[in-house]
Amino acid sequence: MTCEIVERKGGTVVKEKKALDDQKEEQKKLVLLELKRQKEEEDRDTGLDEKERQLKGLAGGLLAFIYFGYYSGYSSIFGKFLKMSNLVDVDRYGICKEDIFYCANIVLTMLYVRAQFGLNIGRPLARKFKTLDTAKKRARFSEQLWGVAMALASFTYGMVIIITYPEFFGHVEMWSTYPVLQMPFAIKFYYLYETAFWISTLVYLNIEQGRKDWMIMTIHHIFTIGLLVSSYYVHLTSIGLLIHVTMDVADIFLPTAKIFKYLDMEKCTNIAFVFVVISWIYSRHFVFLRIIFDSVYMSEKYIDKRWDPQNGYYYTENIKWLLVASLCILEILFCMWLASMLRIIYDAIRGKEINDIRSDDED
Repeated sequence: MTCEIVERKGGTVVKEKKALDDQKEEQKKLVLLELKRQKEEEDRDTGLDEKERQLKGLAGGLLAFIYFGYYSGYSSIFGKFLKMSNLVDVDRYGICKEDIFYCANIVLTMLYVRAQFGLNIGRPLARKFKTLDTAKKRARFSEQLWGVAMALASFTYGMVIIITYPEFFGHVEMWSTYPVLQMPFAIKFYYLYETAFWISTLVYLNIEQGRKDWMIMTIHHIFTIGLLVSSYYVHLTSIGLLIHVTMDVADIFLPTAKIFKYLDMEKCTNIAFVFVVISWIYSRHFVFLRIIFDSVYMSEKYIDKRWDPQNGYYYTENIKWLLVASLCILEILFCMWLASMLRIIYDAIRGKEINDIRSDDED
């Protein structure tokens, strides 16, 4: 009897020891998995850092080459990159082929500045927050921080131009001043700056970590660049600038809401999201629809429609409907994103957590 009891106890001890060994082995595996995850995150951070260093080096090198060439006595060649071309009167500029060089300089500058921002401000700041515990979150945080700064700067600059030059942006003047053959430096710079911004954003879209909405964002960026370039070329700069400023309003609040989301600040996320929805509906489904309406009826009333490229007239009946169709395609995209927002609102009412409006997950 005593031997049987001892045998049972011995078996129990062996089982407990085996269970303890299994538990230790499981903990060891978890530790190794966590170390592996941390290593992968470090590699992702390092990979993005390396891409941005390469981009910064390339853009910085080209900028240095341009400035060196300009100050080495080749200003007639490199001056096109650094000085606005085609001054036709006091603070009045026309469009010309040399604008490509000036725009290219802005693209290089923006790529260089954004790379510096990501390396020295955006992601280093993100590492200070415990909630941003993955390379993807840190990259997205930096991206949204840059987006807020750019949208705010663009909207402010655009509004200053609209207020300063009412002769170009009145409800009637937007159409009656066509074609805008001579524009102030501020308007021309705005157009080239915005074109450069979207080109640089398209470049970044292809060096960042994978995202679900890569295709739709690529289409959106290419479409936006196409609209900016074509409206600039056919002298529809007044209406083009107004459209872009209209778009900037929601683009201030959208990345702000995402930043709060990444920081797990639920109340701030909800408040920012309310502003996103209000600004989105007002700017993209009221003001923008009014612009589409005016493109059909106001242009018919105030624009002399004829094909006369030598005198700057490109606005024909076909161009008019091409413009309207392009704006309608944009409005369809906006409606798709609005549907996503309404779906989020519905989920929030049912007690679910607010998620990002435009998906940017890796998987």
